[in-house]
Amino acid sequence: MIYYERFKNEKINLIKDSLKLEKIPDKIYFGPDYKDYISNSYMGLINPDEGGSPFEYKYASRISNTSYFNYGSIIHGKILEGIEPELIIGDIPTSKDVNNAIVLYANLLKNGTPEEDSFNEAYKESGYKNISTFVKKIVLYENYIQSIINPKENSYFIDKATFDDIKRAEISIALLDNEINNNSSNIESFNELALTGKFNYSNNWKEEMSINLPVKIKIDNFKVDHDKKLIVLNDLKTTSTRLDEFMDSSFIKFHYYRQFAFYGYLLYNLMVRDGDYKIQANVYVLNKQTGSYKSFQINKKLVSRGFDEFQGLIKRIGFHESYGYDTLREDI
Repeated sequence: MIYYERFKNEKINLIKDSLKLEKIPDKIYFGPDYKDYISNSYMGLINPDEGGSPFEYKYASRISNTSYFNYGSIIHGKILEGIEPELIIGDIPTSKDVNNAIVLYANLLKNGTPEEDSFNEAYKESGYKNISTFVKKIVLYENYIQSIINPKENSYFIDKATFDDIKRAEISIALLDNEINNNSSNIESFNELALTGKFNYSNNWKEEMSINLPVKIKIDNFKVDHDKKLIVLNDLKTTSTRLDEFMDSSFIKFHYYRQFAFYGYLLYNLMVRDGDYKIQANVYVLNKQTGSYKSFQINKKLVSRGFDEFQGLIKRIGFHESYGYDTLREDI
């Protein structure tokens, strides 16, 4: 049995009046002010089907400085915000563990942690047994480290392969820009808006327990067609998967169906009060290797699957927020 189904007797209720749609810059959205807000990606850290656990959710690093992450951010910025960033080319770790360690080291220095303490913390994160090997990595990635400590506005530090991938996608970027942002006069269109709100979690096992859980999403694009009474949720993905295999592989593997269900549920409850509007979801997928793209409409069966999943995972987070991340349900 999937773990989140065990929480079906507990309750979560969306507090509709808490929903708020606004422009929040990425540095703030992904920063300390919103780090305790539940997002779709954070749900994966507590989902056993994705290798998650209560410990992972509470204590795991949520570092996102990787070549792949930067590629996606640059593509999103170009299409959704019209940003043409400065691209600085240099060496970046290909290993996730090493990259996390290097980024941790840079951020600790940036925040004023003494160099020796920063190094020791990062060395433990790296997993290296030989300290001299990690010292060599610090030297090798010095420019990368400095780009994190002293970032230039509207710039990305990327490796040569990522630069080539972006150049390869230039035609698709222009076509996607036109497809997503070209709207008729009777359609409202919104890019890169954050939606925050709260769910109330409750149970009544030994004594009634009730807490509010903050949530956040950042929507690539949504359109409102008032004539057709239709809300269209659009999301842009970058992938290494073949486009004709994406929906049956990566879309399922990375639980993107849960993202669309979660985003659609929050957006619908914010925008629709009279129940007359319908919601539709599309994913635009850009292949990193070929630079080509394809769009897909998300079917109701996948959305239903995602709805059950995010509801169960929020219940799981509510349980551990109430009783602790070292507490098992059987202990209550």
